Amino acid sequence: MSILSPGAWLLLKICLIIIVVGLGILAVDRWIVRRGEVPVSERQAQLASDLSLEVIADADQLGQWQARLAGWSVLTGEVSEVEQVLRQRQAHADLWLVEFRSSERSILQTSVRPRHMAVQRLAIVLELQRAPGWPAFEQTDAALAPPLLPAEYAQRLGRMSEYRMLIDGPWVAFISQPAGEPLLQIVQSDTSADFHPGLLNSALRIDVQRGLDIVAAMPGAPELERFYRLDGIEVQIDTPSVSQLSATLQAQREQTAAQVRAASEQAVADFQRQSAEIRRRQQENLARFRERNARNLERFRDPSATDGSDAAAADAASSEPAADAGDDPQSP
Repeated sequence: MSILSPGAWLLLKICLIIIVVGLGILAVDRWIVRRGEVPVSERQAQLASDLSLEVIADADQLGQWQARLAGWSVLTGEVSEVEQVLRQRQAHADLWLVEFRSSERSILQTSVRPRHMAVQRLAIVLELQRAPGWPAFEQTDAALAPPLLPAEYAQRLGRMSEYRMLIDGPWVAFISQPAGEPLLQIVQSDTSADFHPGLLNSALRIDVQRGLDIVAAMPGAPELERFYRLDGIEVQIDTPSVSQLSATLQAQREQTAAQVRAASEQAVADFQRQSAEIRRRQQENLARFRERNARNLERFRDPSATDGSDAAAADAASSEPAADAGDDPQSP
């Protein structure tokens, strides 16, 4: 006798099929799709090398950073782990890039207690060598801005929608915020680092520089070094010499003069041809006019000489096209 009912066996088979298919997809993703992908640790090391950042690996310093982030819990939440810390020393401040995980509540929960998931987040922190005396500030809403921040830079801060700003004595931080459901954020971050702020996000340089620009706009802020620089593009244009320009202009002038001469000669030739045609037509019309006048004068002198031939001649004369105004025989 079977322990499970037919429906339960069917459900078990479906679950097994789903598990096998899922394992197959994971294997394809790991060994085929991501076969040539550089490991995260190597990519982070390359990032630190490219940006001249110091990697902080000391456990005590990582613990100090976890405690410091926990003190900013309004924006950092419940910090569960500090994964990576990078530092850039400047003349008047130290720039810290801290990647950490915070425990966020998920909609996936049991009836006993809610389920929490560790979400990866980023903190861009400036440690100023001397506290500028700015009032403490926590940006709990995207529309808020420090009172001393100029309006233009307050708008820039508002456009950094993924971050919230914090001022605490010599510390100024921009802390990324969770984006919706933790499980979805974890899946997106595993798919591509560009979904959410992080050390491997391609927009990291821009985000850091935007934060530095906002801090530098505060009254009494120290001079900060640029983090993101656009390499200048060298443009080489061959500048022609004066002799080359003169030769080019002379050739263009000669070509233009030749075109004008050719057009003038063509216009004169066309005018002469049209004038000769007009004179020829005038002469033909004058000859016909004189011939008609001679016939009319002859009939006037001898009316009896009029016969059928005169009528035919008159009909032929009447059928001839009348000369236009330009063919007037009286015109010189």
